Amino acid sequence: MAGMEQLRRAAARGHYLMPFAKMLLALAALREKQPALARSLLIELTREFPGQPLFARELALLNKPRGSLASSP
Repeated sequence: MAGMEQLRRAAARGHYLMPFAKMLLALAALREKQPALARSLLIELTREFPGQPLFARELALLNKPRGSLASSP
């Protein structure tokens, strides 16, 4: 739990490690079945770094309906 608190501090007040910390927190949120938290972190990253396609791509994957890959006619 101390590691997660350090990540939260880095995401809130970090400079160089802030994007990395937010991405790790988003992954942890997905692992803990908290997609809304993961989505909000990815939205923040997408807004803060519009030139970085990774954040927008991950957000698009998160917003994609779950059964859309498996159900093809």
